[in-house]
Amino acid sequence: RTLASLPPHELMVMPALSPTMEQGGLASWVLKEGDAIEPGTVICEIETDKATVDFEAQDDGFLAKILVQAGAADIKVGTPIGVTVESADDVAAFANFSLDDADSAPKAASEAQPKKPEAPAPPPKLEEPRAAKEEAAAPPQKKKEAAAAAAAAAPEQAAAQPAANPQAKQPKQAAKPMDFPTAQSPLQPMLDKARADYEALYGPTLMRRISPAVEAPKQ
Repeated sequence: RTLASLPPHELMVMPALSPTMEQGGLASWVLKEGDAIEPGTVICEIETDKATVDFEAQDDGFLAKILVQAGAADIKVGTPIGVTVESADDVAAFANFSLDDADSAPKAASEAQPKKPEAPAPPPKLEEPRAAKEEAAAPPQKKKEAAAAAAAAAPEQAAAQPAANPQAKQPKQAAKPMDFPTAQSPLQPMLDKARADYEALYGPTLMRRISPAVEAPKQ
């Protein structure tokens, strides 16, 4: 009977009960083939170089087949030691299941995996325009001649530009403020006399005319 025709099942392997454990022994089986399994159920006892530890179940199921008998020693970590199934009806299908069948299971699973798709081919490389290639392949002397010709053509292009329009609008200048003549008030002589009388009695004051009066134009 092939592995593909067997009911869904899981392989119990020799666990690593410590970071440095590489192999161990199977001291005893607590359950027998066909027994029900619940989380926390002790399935068997594993013997390490330091102690004997209970191997407890993590999921529900049934012990379908014992692959390694009690008392076996130097079993490498990861070696299948038993088979579990989800339904009691599937236990009978593993009556003739052996350790050799368990060893061939990983190989068959790896062969059944689909191959990784090949990476797509890279896109074709675009060719540069012929003119760009010729320009890049031109000798240095031709490049210098082309640069000199471009420099000589620059003044001609500048002369061909239209001259500035003389009739173009010029910005307006700000208007200058107008100067108005200052007229002397007819009360000024009276104010001067009053100030002179005040100074004669009480002394000079700080009130002085800042600028000479400008006579009003005669009409």
